[in-house]
Amino acid sequence: MTIINLRVANPDDAKAISRLKVLCWRDSYKGLMPDPALDNLDAKAEEPHWREWLSDEKSGLCAYVLHEGQNLIGYALAGPFRSLEKSDDEVEPMPDLADSEIYAIYLHPNHQRQGHGKMLVSALTKDLIDHGYKDVALWVVGGNMKAESFYERIGGQEGPKRVERRSNKIVFREKAYIWPDLRALHAKLTVKPV
Repeated sequence: MTIINLRVANPDDAKAISRLKVLCWRDSYKGLMPDPALDNLDAKAEEPHWREWLSDEKSGLCAYVLHEGQNLIGYALAGPFRSLEKSDDEVEPMPDLADSEIYAIYLHPNHQRQGHGKMLVSALTKDLIDHGYKDVALWVVGGNMKAESFYERIGGQEGPKRVERRSNKIVFREKAYIWPDLRALHAKLTVKPV
């Protein structure tokens, strides 16, 4: 039996996270995002971004990785809610939905629906609570039914929708999920010892 190991992410995880992100995006967003956008994803080009983000101690980032043996099978990131800036394509910026935000939760396709997502969200919520946050929201690409189903199963309340535009064209649609009580979410995800 292989041991699953959850730990805080560090800059040395940048390469593995970059590779897993590309794999997960191509699997999760096929048909939901333009094929050229997915085909042009480049793990090597993303690695410096991840290394920098995981090195920034002032960002307030909560980041975890999940390994099976030596293989990275998942990662999750959260921190302060990121307010959207008004762009030329938007009529009005979206208001903040919560004081914290889950930026990403990705699991290798072969490791989904095994409780690993709950493990990652539990670690994030504990970290966010320890940093004084009260509620949390996230954005999910619309039509990603596996993700939407997971967020609904763990009590997410569907929130507003938005569109990602580039060059005045819709690239993809997103919808929010909101948990107004971080402590209640964490308690729901925490496995009680028998």
